[in-house]
Amino acid sequence: GGYQAAQLAGRAGMRVLLIERADLGGTCLNAGCIPTKTLLKSAKLYREMQHADVFGIEAEPPAIKLAAVQARKRDLIATLRQGVNTLLARGRVDIVQGEATCIDRQTIAVNGERYTARCLLIATGAAPITLDGAPNALTTTQALELEDLPATLGIIGGGPISFGLASIFSMMGVPVTIAEPGATPLPDMDADIRAALLAAMSDVTVLTNTVTVEADVVVVNVGRAPNLDAVTALPLDVTDGIRVDDTMRTNLPDVYAVGDVTGHAMWAHVALREAEVAVNHMLGKPDRMRYAHVPTPVYTVPEAAYVGLTETAARDAGYNVQVHRLPMSANGRFLIDYPGSSGLCKVIVDADTGRLLGVHLLGGSAAETIFGAAALLEDEFRVDEVQQLVFAHPTVSELMKDSLL
Repeated sequence: GGYQAAQLAGRAGMRVLLIERADLGGTCLNAGCIPTKTLLKSAKLYREMQHADVFGIEAEPPAIKLAAVQARKRDLIATLRQGVNTLLARGRVDIVQGEATCIDRQTIAVNGERYTARCLLIATGAAPITLDGAPNALTTTQALELEDLPATLGIIGGGPISFGLASIFSMMGVPVTIAEPGATPLPDMDADIRAALLAAMSDVTVLTNTVTVEADVVVVNVGRAPNLDAVTALPLDVTDGIRVDDTMRTNLPDVYAVGDVTGHAMWAHVALREAEVAVNHMLGKPDRMRYAHVPTPVYTVPEAAYVGLTETAARDAGYNVQVHRLPMSANGRFLIDYPGSSGLCKVIVDADTGRLLGVHLLGGSAAETIFGAAALLEDEFRVDEVQQLVFAHPTVSELMKDSLL
């Protein structure tokens, strides 16, 4: 969110100072999205090579070299970090490396210098919450830096990131146990999709109502807390994060906040859009942040993604719900690319109006497809309007249309 806002504001003609205490790119690039997907790609390829005979290919038994995987990850991060530098240079953004402290809403101190600005944008992110009873446990960041595969892995916390981590290491041959503190893992996921995902990940043990797990390496992933140390001097309205309105303004004039520090949906794609909204408001351009149709990707194997209301949420909201389901195995492209796999496309519809309320996918490249579903929901598409669209063939995305027949 921070670098996105900086480069957008700079390209719009504002004079911009970006202060970063660590590496440009934030959690996503350096310790989240990019590292996890790099490891996930290697794990998926390893598993596919183990079953190459399904595709008519004979291959020597593969072996995971985690140190080499980590080296590739570091190279990719360095390349993308340079891309961020290029974006900021195009926006003529001034960058200061150091730890910032807000003196007041227009004054920032860093490295013994003070800077003033008309607008202040806070994008300090969030940090993992630790557990007192697990002093030797790793954070997800540390888990993504392991150079050797553990004999067994335990993960405390049953959210999307935990299941993504479980997929990576289980496909590499590590027995994985997830301990979910609550009664239900992945609680925001539609019940049918969750049940199908848990069944597909049967090699991962999932325990509920506990934070106790025995393993050689234990990772704690029970949530993240906003980083507020830099802004303690400001009388901000803070409730589980810095409170903002739909233009990303805080309770203070010309002070904005975006990304994980707000405590909203902690996803990089949310932060990027919030940055656009904040800068547009600084420039006097009408814009507002809408969260109702933010897609949620779950980078497991099989991959899941969803947007809008679950079946339960739609019924609780009083809709006359109509549910459309179609197994991924009904799709030709899915059968070609994912032999032996299962999946599900589930679409929630308002039976009275035909409007789509939610789309839930498991299998294939669900996260690559879900943006289209988000657009359909955002523009309030009806079933008959979806039927009039032309989907490319053969693609897994056709399931969204075929499920409505």
